[in-house]
Amino acid sequence: MKKFLSIFTIWAVVMFVFTFLFASFFFDGDNIYWSSLFVSFIISVITYAFVKTLDRIDELEKRIKCFDENK
Repeated sequence: MKKFLSIFTIWAVVMFVFTFLFASFFFDGDNIYWSSLFVSFIISVITYAFVKTLDRIDELEKRIKCFDENK
């Protein structure tokens, strides 16, 4: 959960900066910042899924190396 919150915080900051610098000029409305928060949540869920997949792949590689060394 701590890893997800850190990923979400990073994406939220990136999206707020992007919204402040670029999107607020193109889109008009008060809900643009809430929309960027929602988009950052979706992107952070996808990023977290990829990170967890990479962690599982690393664990499998370690197990395979351990089996190769025992032969």
